[in-house]
Amino acid sequence: MKIYLDNLDPRIVSKKFKNLHLYFRKFKTIMELVSGSGIYHIENNRFYRLKPVDCPIKKIQENVIIDESYFVKTEVYSQIPTDYLSSLVTTFIYSFNEKSKLELHVEGYYKNIKVNSKNNPIHPLMKEPEPPSDLDKKYHYFVPTDFYFCIGNKEDKIEKMLESAFFQEELKEWIEFLGS
Repeated sequence: MKIYLDNLDPRIVSKKFKNLHLYFRKFKTIMELVSGSGIYHIENNRFYRLKPVDCPIKKIQENVIIDESYFVKTEVYSQIPTDYLSSLVTTFIYSFNEKSKLELHVEGYYKNIKVNSKNNPIHPLMKEPEPPSDLDKKYHYFVPTDFYFCIGNKEDKIEKMLESAFFQEELKEWIEFLGS
């Protein structure tokens, strides 16, 4: 499940990286392949086919939308499609604290990025397969393309989470943080 703020452009997030960095928890990078036969991801040297499952979206507040659509991920053991478009997608994950149930996910790509022989991304300023920890270098070439919130624990019931005062307060804090 993804929670979107429908009135903010993803590029606004790039202006907030200096402050967002205080809440950085982790990142992940995948190789995404799109072909006539479907969408594929290469993650941790494994190849997956993604089958989308669309669900209706719900507006829960003035500018807050919930999308419960998801992908069913199946590992593929055969060859990759011969005709595809590929991109490296990096997702930075933030939360106000370690125990927070609400995480901000910022997806994007690095301009001028290359990959090594194992399809690991090499940051333009570094010789290692991950973004550098230095604040300026980590975000310098990064271009956000999407951002959304996820509930950290998938076992939590969505309805109960949305009704909880803690969740409502945390979402309000994020909206104020991103909108300021």
